[in-house]
Amino acid sequence: MKHGKKGTMESVNIGTDNASMNFDQARRQAVAKAKEKLQDPVVIAWKDDRADQMAPEIPGGVGSRWHDYGENYGGKLEMNVGGSYHFIFSEVGDVDEPDLKLSNIQDEDGTTFLCLTEACTKEDRRRLAQDEYGGGIGGG
Repeated sequence: MKHGKKGTMESVNIGTDNASMNFDQARRQAVAKAKEKLQDPVVIAWKDDRADQMAPEIPGGVGSRWHDYGENYGGKLEMNVGGSYHFIFSEVGDVDEPDLKLSNIQDEDGTTFLCLTEACTKEDRRRLAQDEYGGGIGGG
């Protein structure tokens, strides 16, 4: 990604009256909206206020480190879903450093999207490992 190239991120709030919404549901809404605004969106950072989790996991990272990462690595679009879930997206074309890996994620309802591997959830990484070693869909 074009590190250090801080630009102005567009911020979009997606309101919801669903108090029981979970992270995966919020991410699906954010991805759907990002696909309307960006050609090839990639999740590069996120924060879940309800679970007090964020990604990428930055050693010693607290507070807004996830957001700083997103800004500094080409974040173009910030989605806030229901005030509790926050996602930063970039364009796949902005991923230009060979040491940064993208993962193609398919969640339980079939929604597919790209995610900076470091910004994938533990569940996403578990699914990816199953697929790679033959334990999941498409495995040998």
